[in-house]
Order: sequence, then C-alpha cells, then structure tokens
Amino acid sequence: VSTQSTWGIFGHTVDIFNGVIITEKLDDMITEDFSKRLAESLNIWSEEKRRGVWCEIPLAKAEFIAICASCGFTFHHAKGSIAMMTLWLPKYEENRIPSFATHYIGVGGIVIRDDTEEILVIKERKSRFAADLWKIPGGLVEQNEYIKEGAVREVREETGIESEFVGLLAFREKLNYLFGHPDLYFVALLKPLTTELKPDPREVKEARWMPVQEFVDQPVLIETQRKIAYLALAKLRNQQPMTCLLYTSPSPRDS
Repeated sequence: VSTQSTWGIFGHTVDIFNGVIITEKLDDMITEDFSKRLAESLNIWSEEKRRGVWCEIPLAKAEFIAICASCGFTFHHAKGSIAMMTLWLPKYEENRIPSFATHYIGVGGIVIRDDTEEILVIKERKSRFAADLWKIPGGLVEQNEYIKEGAVREVREETGIESEFVGLLAFREKLNYLFGHPDLYFVALLKPLTTELKPDPREVKEARWMPVQEFVDQPVLIETQRKIAYLALAKLRNQQPMTCLLYTSPSPRDS
C-alpha cells in the first residue's frame, strides 16, 4: 500500500507486516517541518496500530538524526550517504524488526511423520505470496544461533511442534535481497518428537499435518518448496544424498 504525502503525514508505503516505510524525499525539507511532520505521522501510525517504522536519512540532512532519536528511533544501518533508522511502535510487544547484516540466513524446517508420511505445513498470517499458500515453517536464523538450532526453534515457535535435527537437506542462494544483500536459505530435515499442533496466532493463520502429495500438488506452491518436499520424502526412503543446491537466483521473489 502506497500513500502520497499531505502537509502532515509523510508519504509512505505499508509493508506486509503492517510496518511503515517513509518514501518521501527529505533532501529539500527544513528541520522545523521535518520535526512537526514526524511527530504527526507517528501519532497517526500509532492510532492505526502500525508496527515498525523505517526512515532513511540522507547525509545532507544529518540534523534529522537527532530528531528521530528524540522520538525513539535507533540506527538500523548506515551505508554511503544514508543512515537508516527504525522505530518499533507497539509498546507491549517484542521488537521484531530484523537486524542488519551483510548476508541474511534463513532456514526452513521439513518435518515429516514416518508413520503417515505427512508433512508439517503452515499458512502465514502475513505472506508475500498467495494468501492460502501452505508452506513449511521457517524464518531468519538469529545472531549467535546455529542453523540447526534456528530450524528447531522456528518450527517450535510457529507450530508448537518439538523436533530433532537430522541434517541439512538443501540450500539456495539469492542475490539482491533486503538492502541489496545476499540471502542464503537452508532447509533442515527434522524428526518430530511431538504431533500436537499449537500454532502461534501472531504469525501463523493455520497449521496442519498434510499428505506430502497433497502439499506438492498445490497449484500455487513455490517451486523451491515443491522440490524440497520431494527431496525430504526421497531421503526418508533412503533414495537421496543429504545436501544439495537447489539453485542460485538473482530474483528477490522466490523463496
């Protein structure tokens, strides 16, 4: 969603996570106007229950940094002639703005029950893809966390399922991801230790155990996920070497 500027609120877009990205050019704005409009914009976005706010400050307007800081903004990253500052608006909710990095490492958990050959899948509450798309659970690996730990944690947080790391099944790399940096996505094969689903309502709309064939037959399924489901099933049947490269991609869309 994109919103043009008025005299009060800044021009901005709203991302899929209900965050705000200020898109209005600040180069020609005077300090007094920036201060007043920032305060008004934050009041409105708070009333609208927006979440993260992203504000890119050009080097020529470095004086705006102190104004942002007085409103609670902190530095996210700086590069060349810009400084990116962020603010988390919900006062009683953990800040979920991702940290800056030179590479982003994501992980997906393939959890398949041996007894039924059903795969653990979710529908995300906020998705870049089709609203009714079933996908494997996963997310970004946290700082000071191993990939295998991140896979187990993401599955537990999103679905309530406890699992055990078996090994890496596949990975893919993507260029020009967030802030133009590369993204590495690893797929871990996990053994389920529990089967009762307890999805996180903040992130997950629905979770279920689904027959693998039903999962791969989805007409809108992301091709990467179709491939890794087949790889996981083959591995369980002792037909597939453990780790393979899915593909490299310059596209920011597939994951």
